[in-house]
Amino acid sequence: MSPLGRYVRWQVLIAFLGLILLVGLLGYSAYDFTTEVIPAPGGTYVEGLAGAPRAINPLLCQLNDADRDLCRLVFEGLTGFDERGNVVPRLAEKWEISPDGLTYTFYLRKDVRWHDGAPFDADDVLYTIGALQDPAYPGLPDLANLWRSVKVEKLDPYTIRFTLAAPFAPFLDYTTIGLLPAHLWAKVPVSLLAESQLNAQPIGTGPFRVTEVSAEKVRLEPNPYWRGRTPYLAAVEFRFFPDYHSLLTAFEKGLIDGLGHIMPDDMAAAARSPDLTLYSAPLAGYTMVLLNLNSPNAPFFQDKRVRQALLYALDRQRLIDTVLAGQGIVAHSPILPETWAYDDQVPRYAYDLARANALLDEAGWKDTDGDGIRDRNGKPLEF
Repeated sequence: MSPLGRYVRWQVLIAFLGLILLVGLLGYSAYDFTTEVIPAPGGTYVEGLAGAPRAINPLLCQLNDADRDLCRLVFEGLTGFDERGNVVPRLAEKWEISPDGLTYTFYLRKDVRWHDGAPFDADDVLYTIGALQDPAYPGLPDLANLWRSVKVEKLDPYTIRFTLAAPFAPFLDYTTIGLLPAHLWAKVPVSLLAESQLNAQPIGTGPFRVTEVSAEKVRLEPNPYWRGRTPYLAAVEFRFFPDYHSLLTAFEKGLIDGLGHIMPDDMAAAARSPDLTLYSAPLAGYTMVLLNLNSPNAPFFQDKRVRQALLYALDRQRLIDTVLAGQGIVAHSPILPETWAYDDQVPRYAYDLARANALLDEAGWKDTDGDGIRDRNGKPLEF
Protein backbone atom coordinates (compact mmCIF):
# COMPACT_ATOMS: atom_id res chain seq x y z
CA MET A 1 0.00 0.00 0.00
CA SER A 2 1.22 3.45 -0.89
CA PRO A 3 1.95 6.07 1.82
CA LEU A 4 -1.00 8.09 0.49
CA GLY A 5 -3.39 5.16 0.99
CA ARG A 6 -2.21 4.64 4.56
CA TYR A 7 -2.62 8.37 5.21
CA VAL A 8 -6.22 8.39 3.93
CA ARG A 9 -7.10 5.33 6.02
CA TRP A 10 -5.80 6.98 9.17
CA GLN A 11 -7.79 10.11 8.38
CA VAL A 12 -10.98 8.07 8.02
CA LEU A 13 -10.28 6.21 11.26
CA ILE A 14 -9.61 9.43 13.18
CA ALA A 15 -12.82 10.98 11.76
CA PHE A 16 -14.82 7.90 12.75
CA LEU A 17 -13.43 7.90 16.28
CA GLY A 18 -14.15 11.63 16.54
CA LEU A 19 -17.75 11.02 15.48
CA ILE A 20 -18.12 8.33 18.17
CA LEU A 21 -16.68 10.73 20.78
CA LEU A 22 -19.04 13.53 19.67
CA VAL A 23 -22.10 11.24 19.90
CA GLY A 24 -20.93 10.15 23.35
CA LEU A 25 -20.58 13.75 24.52
CA LEU A 26 -24.00 14.69 23.13
CA GLY A 27 -25.52 11.68 24.83
CA TYR A 28 -23.89 12.67 28.12
CA SER A 29 -25.17 16.21 27.78
CA ALA A 30 -28.71 15.02 27.11
CA TYR A 31 -28.51 12.77 30.15
CA ASP A 32 -26.93 15.35 32.44
CA PHE A 33 -29.11 18.35 31.57
CA THR A 34 -32.89 18.63 31.51
CA THR A 35 -34.96 20.89 29.30
CA GLU A 36 -36.84 23.67 31.05
CA VAL A 37 -40.08 24.83 29.47
CA ILE A 38 -40.41 28.61 29.72
CA PRO A 39 -43.82 30.19 29.07
CA ALA A 40 -43.90 32.52 26.10
CA PRO A 41 -45.78 35.80 26.48
CA GLY A 42 -48.84 36.46 24.35
CA GLY A 43 -51.83 34.51 23.15
CA THR A 44 -55.47 34.40 24.21
CA TYR A 45 -56.93 31.76 26.48
CA VAL A 46 -60.64 31.06 25.93
CA GLU A 47 -62.61 29.39 28.70
CA GLY A 48 -66.21 28.28 28.67
CA LEU A 49 -68.59 29.20 31.48
CA ALA A 50 -72.09 27.92 32.19
CA GLY A 51 -74.53 30.78 32.45
CA ALA A 52 -73.82 34.47 31.91
CA PRO A 53 -72.75 37.38 34.10
CA ARG A 54 -75.42 39.52 35.69
CA ALA A 55 -73.27 42.00 37.58
CA ILE A 56 -69.46 42.02 37.52
CA ASN A 57 -69.48 43.56 40.96
CA PRO A 58 -67.83 42.06 44.08
CA LEU A 59 -70.75 43.18 46.27
CA LEU A 60 -73.29 41.32 44.14
CA CYS A 61 -71.45 38.33 42.65
CA GLN A 62 -71.90 35.76 45.42
CA LEU A 63 -74.84 33.87 43.86
CA ASN A 64 -73.63 33.66 40.25
CA ASP A 65 -70.70 31.46 39.20
CA ALA A 66 -69.83 33.53 36.12
CA ASP A 67 -69.82 36.75 38.13
CA ARG A 68 -67.60 35.21 40.82
CA ASP A 69 -65.03 33.98 38.29
CA LEU A 70 -64.80 37.40 36.66
CA CYS A 71 -64.65 39.31 39.94
CA ARG A 72 -61.66 37.27 41.12
CA LEU A 73 -59.62 38.54 38.17
CA VAL A 74 -60.91 42.11 38.07
CA PHE A 75 -61.21 43.11 41.75
CA GLU A 76 -59.18 42.80 44.94
CA GLY A 77 -59.95 43.11 48.62
CA LEU A 78 -57.87 44.42 51.48
CA THR A 79 -56.83 40.80 51.91
CA GLY A 80 -57.06 37.59 49.92
CA PHE A 81 -56.68 33.85 50.37
CA ASP A 82 -53.58 31.88 49.48
CA GLU A 83 -53.70 28.31 48.16
CA ARG A 84 -54.12 26.93 51.71
CA GLY A 85 -56.94 29.25 52.70
CA ASN A 86 -54.78 31.56 54.80
CA VAL A 87 -55.57 35.28 54.73
CA VAL A 88 -52.75 37.27 53.10
CA PRO A 89 -52.28 40.97 52.19
CA ARG A 90 -53.67 42.36 48.93
CA LEU A 91 -54.63 46.05 48.87
CA ALA A 92 -53.47 46.34 52.47
CA GLU A 93 -49.74 46.06 53.15
CA LYS A 94 -50.35 44.84 56.70
CA TRP A 95 -52.77 45.03 59.60
CA GLU A 96 -52.75 45.11 63.38
CA ILE A 97 -55.26 43.51 65.76
CA SER A 98 -55.80 44.87 69.26
CA PRO A 99 -55.25 42.47 72.19
CA ASP A 100 -59.00 42.35 72.89
CA GLY A 101 -59.75 41.32 69.29
CA LEU A 102 -62.07 44.27 68.70
CA THR A 103 -59.95 46.68 66.64
CA TYR A 104 -58.36 45.96 63.25
CA THR A 105 -56.12 48.65 61.74
CA PHE A 106 -55.23 48.26 58.04
CA TYR A 107 -52.34 50.06 56.36
CA LEU A 108 -53.06 50.41 52.64
CA ARG A 109 -50.65 50.12 49.74
CA LYS A 110 -49.67 53.41 48.14
CA ASP A 111 -48.73 52.01 44.71
CA VAL A 112 -52.21 50.89 43.59
CA ARG A 113 -54.21 52.40 40.74
CA TRP A 114 -57.63 51.53 39.40
CA HIS A 115 -57.92 50.30 35.82
CA ASP A 116 -58.73 53.85 34.69
CA GLY A 117 -55.55 55.22 36.29
CA ALA A 118 -57.13 56.83 39.35
CA PRO A 119 -55.24 56.23 42.65
CA PHE A 120 -56.61 53.86 45.27
CA ASP A 121 -56.94 55.10 48.86
CA ALA A 122 -58.98 54.88 52.05
CA ASP A 123 -62.00 56.62 50.50
CA ASP A 124 -62.56 53.54 48.32
CA VAL A 125 -62.67 51.34 51.43
CA LEU A 126 -65.07 53.74 53.14
CA TYR A 127 -67.40 53.77 50.15
CA THR A 128 -67.45 49.98 49.72
CA ILE A 129 -68.14 49.21 53.38
CA GLY A 130 -70.67 52.06 53.50
CA ALA A 131 -72.54 50.50 50.57
CA LEU A 132 -72.63 47.15 52.40
CA GLN A 133 -73.96 48.84 55.52
CA ASP A 134 -76.61 50.87 53.71
CA PRO A 135 -80.20 49.69 54.43
CA ALA A 136 -80.85 49.79 50.68
CA TYR A 137 -78.00 47.38 49.86
CA PRO A 138 -79.51 44.78 47.45
CA GLY A 139 -77.01 41.96 48.07
CA LEU A 140 -76.78 39.08 50.54
CA PRO A 141 -78.43 39.96 53.89
CA ASP A 142 -75.89 37.95 55.90
CA LEU A 143 -73.02 39.92 54.37
CA ALA A 144 -74.73 43.21 55.16
CA ASN A 145 -75.57 42.17 58.72
CA LEU A 146 -71.94 41.44 59.51
CA TRP A 147 -70.69 44.78 58.21
CA ARG A 148 -73.50 46.78 59.83
CA SER A 149 -72.14 45.76 63.21
CA VAL A 150 -68.67 47.15 62.38
CA LYS A 151 -67.57 50.76 62.88
CA VAL A 152 -65.30 52.05 60.07
CA GLU A 153 -62.94 55.00 60.45
CA LYS A 154 -60.47 56.67 58.08
CA LEU A 155 -57.39 57.60 60.11
CA ASP A 156 -55.53 59.06 57.12
CA PRO A 157 -55.59 58.53 53.31
CA TYR A 158 -53.89 55.14 53.69
CA THR A 159 -55.04 53.88 57.09
CA ILE A 160 -58.43 52.37 57.95
CA ARG A 161 -59.66 51.15 61.33
CA PHE A 162 -62.49 48.68 61.93
CA THR A 163 -64.01 48.33 65.38
CA LEU A 164 -66.13 45.26 66.14
CA ALA A 165 -68.91 45.06 68.71
CA ALA A 166 -67.55 41.69 69.89
CA PRO A 167 -64.55 39.50 69.01
CA PHE A 168 -65.18 37.58 65.79
CA ALA A 169 -62.43 35.16 64.73
CA PRO A 170 -63.38 34.93 61.01
CA PHE A 171 -63.48 38.73 60.55
CA LEU A 172 -60.36 38.76 58.35
CA ASP A 173 -62.14 36.40 55.94
CA TYR A 174 -64.71 39.14 55.31
CA THR A 175 -61.97 41.65 54.41
CA THR A 176 -61.27 39.61 51.26
CA ILE A 177 -64.37 41.10 49.59
CA GLY A 178 -63.48 43.12 46.48
CA LEU A 179 -63.47 46.90 46.76
CA LEU A 180 -65.19 49.38 44.43
CA PRO A 181 -63.80 52.73 43.20
CA ALA A 182 -65.49 55.56 45.10
CA HIS A 183 -64.82 58.11 42.35
CA LEU A 184 -67.22 56.18 40.07
CA TRP A 185 -69.70 54.44 42.35
CA ALA A 186 -70.38 57.25 44.82
CA LYS A 187 -72.59 58.83 42.15
CA VAL A 188 -74.88 55.76 42.09
CA PRO A 189 -77.58 55.36 44.78
CA VAL A 190 -77.01 52.14 46.69
CA SER A 191 -80.59 51.09 45.96
CA LEU A 192 -79.65 51.08 42.24
CA LEU A 193 -76.40 49.16 42.73
CA ALA A 194 -77.64 46.11 40.81
CA GLU A 195 -79.01 48.19 37.92
CA SER A 196 -75.98 50.36 37.20
CA GLN A 197 -74.24 50.18 33.84
CA LEU A 198 -70.96 50.09 35.77
CA ASN A 199 -71.66 46.40 36.45
CA ALA A 200 -71.02 45.75 32.75
CA GLN A 201 -68.05 48.14 32.58
CA PRO A 202 -66.24 47.23 35.81
CA ILE A 203 -63.20 49.10 37.04
CA GLY A 204 -61.08 47.23 39.56
CA THR A 205 -57.45 46.91 40.66
CA GLY A 206 -56.91 43.25 39.75
CA PRO A 207 -54.40 41.84 37.25
CA PHE A 208 -56.93 41.93 34.39
CA ARG A 209 -59.32 44.62 33.18
CA VAL A 210 -62.52 44.16 31.18
CA THR A 211 -62.20 45.43 27.61
CA GLU A 212 -65.26 43.89 25.95
CA VAL A 213 -68.63 42.67 27.18
CA SER A 214 -71.36 41.08 25.06
CA ALA A 215 -74.06 38.46 25.44
CA GLU A 216 -71.64 35.81 24.12
CA LYS A 217 -68.39 36.65 25.88
CA VAL A 218 -66.30 38.89 28.14
CA ARG A 219 -62.73 39.77 27.16
CA LEU A 220 -60.07 40.61 29.74
CA GLU A 221 -56.64 42.11 29.08
CA PRO A 222 -53.73 42.78 31.47
CA ASN A 223 -54.09 45.77 33.76
CA PRO A 224 -51.54 48.39 32.57
CA TYR A 225 -51.20 49.63 36.16
CA TRP A 226 -50.72 46.20 37.69
CA ARG A 227 -47.99 46.35 40.33
CA GLY A 228 -47.09 42.67 40.16
CA ARG A 229 -45.57 40.53 37.44
CA THR A 230 -47.25 41.13 34.09
CA PRO A 231 -49.51 38.21 33.08
CA TYR A 232 -48.09 36.08 30.26
CA LEU A 233 -51.42 36.03 28.45
CA ALA A 234 -52.32 38.89 26.13
CA ALA A 235 -55.99 38.27 26.85
CA VAL A 236 -58.47 35.94 28.55
CA GLU A 237 -61.92 35.39 27.09
CA PHE A 238 -64.86 33.83 28.86
CA ARG A 239 -67.55 32.51 26.51
CA PHE A 240 -70.97 31.72 27.85
CA PHE A 241 -73.05 28.59 27.29
CA PRO A 242 -76.52 27.60 28.53
CA ASP A 243 -75.38 24.81 30.89
CA TYR A 244 -72.40 22.77 32.07
CA HIS A 245 -73.08 19.91 29.65
CA SER A 246 -72.62 22.32 26.72
CA LEU A 247 -69.05 23.11 27.79
CA LEU A 248 -67.58 19.72 26.88
CA THR A 249 -69.28 19.82 23.49
CA ALA A 250 -67.88 23.31 22.88
CA PHE A 251 -64.39 22.06 23.75
CA GLU A 252 -64.66 19.12 21.38
CA LYS A 253 -65.70 21.54 18.60
CA GLY A 254 -62.68 23.74 19.27
CA LEU A 255 -64.74 26.72 20.42
CA ILE A 256 -62.93 27.01 23.76
CA ASP A 257 -59.51 26.09 25.15
CA GLY A 258 -60.69 24.99 28.55
CA LEU A 259 -63.60 24.72 30.97
CA GLY A 260 -63.70 25.32 34.67
CA HIS A 261 -66.26 22.69 35.69
CA ILE A 262 -67.21 19.22 34.47
CA MET A 263 -70.42 17.58 35.60
CA PRO A 264 -70.16 14.04 37.05
CA ASP A 265 -72.14 12.65 34.08
CA ASP A 266 -69.51 14.04 31.71
CA MET A 267 -66.42 12.81 33.60
CA ALA A 268 -66.03 9.59 31.64
CA ALA A 269 -66.28 11.39 28.29
CA ALA A 270 -63.88 14.09 29.47
CA ALA A 271 -61.34 11.48 30.58
CA ARG A 272 -61.44 9.92 27.09
CA SER A 273 -60.68 13.20 25.35
CA PRO A 274 -57.04 13.10 24.16
CA ASP A 275 -56.77 16.89 24.09
CA LEU A 276 -58.22 17.62 27.53
CA THR A 277 -56.04 17.57 30.66
CA LEU A 278 -58.09 17.14 33.83
CA TYR A 279 -57.21 18.80 37.14
CA SER A 280 -59.03 18.25 40.40
CA ALA A 281 -58.99 20.58 43.41
CA PRO A 282 -61.25 21.04 46.44
CA LEU A 283 -63.78 23.85 46.25
CA ALA A 284 -64.36 26.25 49.13
CA GLY A 285 -67.84 24.94 49.84
CA TYR A 286 -69.85 21.90 50.82
CA THR A 287 -73.29 20.31 50.57
CA MET A 288 -75.00 19.28 53.78
CA VAL A 289 -78.30 18.10 55.24
CA LEU A 290 -79.61 20.12 58.17
CA LEU A 291 -82.12 18.44 60.49
CA ASN A 292 -84.89 20.62 61.93
CA LEU A 293 -84.81 19.73 65.62
CA ASN A 294 -88.03 21.68 66.16
CA SER A 295 -90.04 19.82 63.52
CA PRO A 296 -93.37 18.59 64.94
CA ASN A 297 -93.38 15.81 62.31
CA ALA A 298 -89.98 14.45 63.39
CA PRO A 299 -89.55 15.00 67.15
CA PHE A 300 -87.05 12.11 67.22
CA PHE A 301 -84.45 14.44 65.64
CA GLN A 302 -83.97 15.79 69.16
CA ASP A 303 -82.52 12.43 70.20
CA LYS A 304 -78.76 12.52 69.64
CA ARG A 305 -78.68 8.74 69.19
CA VAL A 306 -81.09 8.94 66.25
CA ARG A 307 -79.07 11.69 64.60
CA GLN A 308 -75.87 9.71 65.02
CA ALA A 309 -77.52 6.56 63.69
CA LEU A 310 -78.66 8.37 60.54
CA LEU A 311 -75.11 9.51 59.88
CA TYR A 312 -73.56 6.10 60.56
CA ALA A 313 -76.12 4.52 58.21
CA LEU A 314 -75.26 6.84 55.31
CA ASP A 315 -72.47 5.58 53.05
CA ARG A 316 -71.25 9.02 52.01
CA GLN A 317 -68.13 7.77 50.22
CA ARG A 318 -70.29 5.54 48.03
CA LEU A 319 -72.50 8.53 47.20
CA ILE A 320 -69.42 10.48 46.13
CA ASP A 321 -68.08 7.59 44.06
CA THR A 322 -71.36 6.77 42.30
CA VAL A 323 -73.19 10.09 42.05
CA LEU A 324 -70.26 12.50 41.80
CA ALA A 325 -67.86 10.24 39.86
CA GLY A 326 -65.45 10.40 42.80
CA GLN A 327 -65.23 14.20 42.75
CA GLY A 328 -65.87 14.94 46.38
CA ILE A 329 -64.50 14.62 49.90
CA VAL A 330 -66.46 13.33 52.90
CA ALA A 331 -67.01 16.24 55.29
CA HIS A 332 -66.48 15.68 59.00
CA SER A 333 -67.11 19.28 60.05
CA PRO A 334 -68.84 22.43 58.73
CA ILE A 335 -65.35 23.99 58.82
CA LEU A 336 -63.35 23.06 55.72
CA PRO A 337 -60.14 21.03 56.19
CA GLU A 338 -58.04 23.57 54.24
CA THR A 339 -58.82 26.43 56.64
CA TRP A 340 -56.93 27.52 59.76
CA ALA A 341 -59.92 26.85 62.03
CA TYR A 342 -60.28 23.15 61.17
CA ASP A 343 -59.73 20.67 64.01
CA ASP A 344 -58.25 17.44 62.71
CA GLN A 345 -59.35 15.68 65.91
CA VAL A 346 -63.05 16.28 65.26
CA PRO A 347 -65.14 13.08 65.71
CA ARG A 348 -65.67 11.15 62.47
CA TYR A 349 -68.69 9.09 61.53
CA ALA A 350 -67.63 6.36 59.15
CA TYR A 351 -70.18 4.13 57.44
CA ASP A 352 -71.15 1.59 60.11
CA LEU A 353 -74.54 -0.12 59.84
CA ALA A 354 -74.00 -2.24 62.95
CA ARG A 355 -73.35 0.89 65.02
CA ALA A 356 -76.39 2.61 63.50
CA ASN A 357 -78.67 -0.34 64.32
CA ALA A 358 -77.35 -0.52 67.87
CA LEU A 359 -78.02 3.17 68.47
CA LEU A 360 -81.58 2.91 67.14
CA ASP A 361 -82.20 -0.15 69.31
CA GLU A 362 -80.91 1.79 72.30
CA ALA A 363 -83.24 4.69 71.47
CA GLY A 364 -86.22 2.33 71.41
CA TRP A 365 -86.79 2.25 67.66
CA LYS A 366 -87.36 -1.35 66.58
CA ASP A 367 -89.19 -3.19 63.83
CA THR A 368 -91.99 -4.61 65.97
CA ASP A 369 -94.28 -5.77 63.15
CA GLY A 370 -91.70 -7.11 60.69
CA ASP A 371 -92.51 -4.66 57.89
CA GLY A 372 -88.91 -3.51 57.55
CA ILE A 373 -89.57 -0.10 59.15
CA ARG A 374 -88.54 0.70 62.68
CA ASP A 375 -91.24 2.05 64.96
CA ARG A 376 -91.83 3.13 68.54
CA ASN A 377 -95.12 3.41 70.37
CA GLY A 378 -96.93 2.60 67.12
CA LYS A 379 -95.28 5.43 65.13
CA PRO A 380 -92.88 4.66 62.27
CA LEU A 381 -89.40 6.19 62.09
CA GLU A 382 -89.97 8.33 59.01
CA PHE A 383 -89.68 11.94 57.93
